[in-house]
Amino acid sequence: MATLYSFNETLALLKAKAENSEIDEQVFADTLASLQGDLEEIADGLQSVFEDLDVTVAGYNGQIDELKKKIDQKKLKIQSIEKRKERMKEYLRSTMEAAGTNDLKTQYNHFYTQNYQSVVVDVPAEKLPIDTVTERRTLTPNKAALKKWVASRGPIDGVTIQTTTKLQIR
Repeated sequence: MATLYSFNETLALLKAKAENSEIDEQVFADTLASLQGDLEEIADGLQSVFEDLDVTVAGYNGQIDELKKKIDQKKLKIQSIEKRKERMKEYLRSTMEAAGTNDLKTQYNHFYTQNYQSVVVDVPAEKLPIDTVTERRTLTPNKAALKKWVASRGPIDGVTIQTTTKLQIR
């Protein structure tokens, strides 16, 4: 069986001879017609290759799908581990608080508690002062601006500054 490359070489040679009048039109037409069978054989052979490549691509796509599922499972596992870590840190923090300490130094680590403030908004953004909201498609409370507003101008109905304590480890 001829290859596509050798077929193209033969075809180019045949065309060059026809253009240079080395062969007459009838010989060119007859030779071209006889090459048709070779081209069909090459095309059928390439179709087999195409089908094999399609199977290979499908296999890779299947592997990609399996890997995506594994990635999703690993992401869920990471979330679970992070939640467990936060629960354990909170348990240690509450134990330190119950023991009356917010600063604990060991031979290897320094554990201490630190207060954080977060803004809790219980009213729709439309009811907040305009310079304390961020405009998107809908109004969304700008918690940093609300915190500054409450600190400098006083309370706003539906907004409280909430202090939380988290454990820090160095």
